[in-house]
Amino acid sequence: MGNIHFRILGPLVTAEAEGREIQFRGHRQQTVMAMLLLSHGEVVSLQKLVTSVWCEGEPPSTAEKQIRNTVSELRQLSPDLEKSIETVIPGYRISGAPESIDSDTFTKHLHRAYKCISAAGYDEARQQLAKALSLCSGSILSGVDSTSVQTRTLPLNENRLLAAEEWADLELADEGGSGTLLGILADLVEDNPYRERMVRQLMLILCQSGSPNRALEIYRRTCSVLLDELGVEPSRSLQDMYYDARAQAATMSDANRGRTTPAKRNAILPKDIPYFIGRSKELNKILRIVEDDDRCQPTIIAIDGMAGVGKTTLAVHVAHVLSENYSRSPQYVNLGTHAHTGSPTDFHTSENPKPWPSPTSSYSQLRTETETLPRTPKC
Repeated sequence: MGNIHFRILGPLVTAEAEGREIQFRGHRQQTVMAMLLLSHGEVVSLQKLVTSVWCEGEPPSTAEKQIRNTVSELRQLSPDLEKSIETVIPGYRISGAPESIDSDTFTKHLHRAYKCISAAGYDEARQQLAKALSLCSGSILSGVDSTSVQTRTLPLNENRLLAAEEWADLELADEGGSGTLLGILADLVEDNPYRERMVRQLMLILCQSGSPNRALEIYRRTCSVLLDELGVEPSRSLQDMYYDARAQAATMSDANRGRTTPAKRNAILPKDIPYFIGRSKELNKILRIVEDDDRCQPTIIAIDGMAGVGKTTLAVHVAHVLSENYSRSPQYVNLGTHAHTGSPTDFHTSENPKPWPSPTSSYSQLRTETETLPRTPKC
């Protein structure tokens, strides 16, 4: 392929030959070059090139002639490019050394990195991954408007994102790369909000840099995307990262107020289960309602469902999660609906020894009791 070098690890196809930049102009030139380079060393049929250029609707009757004219235009851009594009029935092929295309160099660095990881050579693996990622300047060929091209880039884009995640893990393990990682991962998460591993890495870096509230914002946005667009819940590891960020944010809020976190209060709550799973959608919805409610009046949330589905377990878990946000003890009252006692079970805490009002009490009495539990102001 002479001295020509192709770059496809970015929004558009670019090339450099004889010390000068070659610009591929227009949709047809970009699409034809992208298809040939993505199939480096293999023949791409004329019909496939036609389909790639006219990916929507019927191609014109002159489509094949236009593709041939486009290849002729490409060959005229550089003598090296003219030698590289071969006519091979039933279409065309890019020939030449693999290292002349950045995607092949990228793949070589990845293979070396994963081999080093298998042999526990993590420093060398980190260097190889960094070299691979340095070749990338964004989502691969995202500026080429062709369904065929975008489909062919999926494996390469996935390898790019996996390489970024592996590199991030190695940098975090080294405890010295968070400053470098922050900007890179923030951009990647912005473009790939579904990648929970990458989101968790960004949240961890933000917490390490003293920005847990930003980490919580990232988590809420990711939850919305996962639930609204995919209908799935965040993974357990991402939820654990959320709770860690939440705890750090609460600790920092206490420090900003000039006081330490209070000791564990004598709360009368049933014991929380050690591993709460299966209700992430409902849990996150409740937490969002509480956290987004800035009113001075109490927030009342009712959980409805048939007996035995876990309403009480969910309510108790929410109480444990939210207890740090309030200046007084959480309070639990068993309404006794299945005990046929006719009235709620009395309750008490070290702060409030008197019984809970009976169900016949007026709403104003219940409201008065509720309003004696002021919420700690948000930071």
